[in-house]
Amino acid sequence: MDNVYFGLGSFHFYRTTEPEDEEENYRTYVDEIERILNACSNINNIVIENNHTFKRIVAMNLLYRNELEIDEDKMSYNKLNGIYPNPCNLIIEFDLFIPLRVQEDIHRKINPPKTYTENFKVYIIYDNYFPVVIVELINPKDDCKPSDGVYVVKKFLQNELEKKSEFLSFMSMGPSPFHGEFIITYTSYESEDFQVRLVKENRRGYHSYFFELNNTLDLEEYKSSIYLSIARELGYYYELEQISNRRNFNWIRIEVLVDMLLESYSLKFWNIKRYYKIRVLLNELFQSISRFERDEIFFRQQYNNAMKEIYANGESTFFKKDIDMQYENFMDFPVEQVLKYINTFEQRRLNLNEASSAIIGGVVGALLTILFAK
Repeated sequence: MDNVYFGLGSFHFYRTTEPEDEEENYRTYVDEIERILNACSNINNIVIENNHTFKRIVAMNLLYRNELEIDEDKMSYNKLNGIYPNPCNLIIEFDLFIPLRVQEDIHRKINPPKTYTENFKVYIIYDNYFPVVIVELINPKDDCKPSDGVYVVKKFLQNELEKKSEFLSFMSMGPSPFHGEFIITYTSYESEDFQVRLVKENRRGYHSYFFELNNTLDLEEYKSSIYLSIARELGYYYELEQISNRRNFNWIRIEVLVDMLLESYSLKFWNIKRYYKIRVLLNELFQSISRFERDEIFFRQQYNNAMKEIYANGESTFFKKDIDMQYENFMDFPVEQVLKYINTFEQRRLNLNEASSAIIGGVVGALLTILFAK
């Protein structure tokens, strides 16, 4: 069999309105996805595997507590959850036909997209983390660029599915932190004892990843196993990327409060309004840092649990090094230093409060002495 060429991304069918009845949401969500896909004449052979399981919103989860960017093109934000609803073990599969002239219109670059095909197989896989899309190019040339296929399919679906549903919107979460060209192929070495291995070739632009199969295996049968493994690992990779963005966003809020506090203290003249503004800023800073530290503790535990779950059964692992590296590269924030910094301001505020109380007390005492002396 010929090589299999595919690209990766993260597509999601996002619910634009929150239903009053959560059970109704679960019942209608997948049915509505199937309906709008069937409404597109370029889509055929829709297969949906669904176990009707959804994640509940967890109040302390970094992904659910604040606004989260969920659409790289529309810059859309959602205050509840970046992937709402959040199904588990849902696989959406369909064939998609996009004429080459339409692909060229979508691409709008100097060179036409190097898909070299009009036919695509699309898999949107929700495992237990972020959804992963696999866009497979059907019978392309060997020098094709599967990543162009992901872009073309994304734009085509956005245009075709827009306004086809009253409460669902097709979105591409990103920008994707994991770019590459992916190929499943047979190895040229017959004597080696292995099933599948991943070989990475570093190239200018997108790197190439070759899933090399042992010649004794059936490529078509083993392909689904590779796709499911990819979806589980990279689903968590995408989730880590969003958590990293969320940590940075929350820390920027703290930095803004510190700047506001410093600006308030730098003014030359004091008044009651300024005094209470500083008091409010200090309280808000202490609360923000406390929430930030709480989230950090929760996230570290969440990471340990997720890694145990993903790699517990000794299944084929392809991207563990990438996940480990991403976690290691998470930025460390100067929480202790900022706490010491604002504690200095708090002490100054308390000293000022004591001095003000002493002055006011002295003035009141003097007035009382004058009154009683009369």
